[in-house]
Amino acid sequence: HKPKSRTLHSPHIAVSQQCRQTGSPSSSGQAKRRPAFQEVPHTESAMVKQKNHTARNQTYKAHRNGIKKPKSHRFRTTRGVDPKFLRNKRFAMAQTVIAVKVLRGELPKTALKKYAEE
Repeated sequence: HKPKSRTLHSPHIAVSQQCRQTGSPSSSGQAKRRPAFQEVPHTESAMVKQKNHTARNQTYKAHRNGIKKPKSHRFRTTRGVDPKFLRNKRFAMAQTVIAVKVLRGELPKTALKKYAEE
């Protein structure tokens, strides 16, 4: 009774299995095997490099003063904004303040006509 042959991926294992089944070595006397890896001579350049970074102690340092939320500001900065736009904004804000005061009755209605003429 002959066992079923299994399909193997490595040619070296297949050759050695074939030799065991038939009882005859391959043509050169024994099955040739390649080394699993090629040995590299041990020199200074083959050594492992030093590690560059570690996260050790960083969380401890971050939590010593507490992790805080970024501060929320009431107004965004106008740095780098178009100066023509900023000048118009300034005039618009001034007119809005006057209009609110007129609606409250703090100023007479003639205060708005001053800006409408210009």
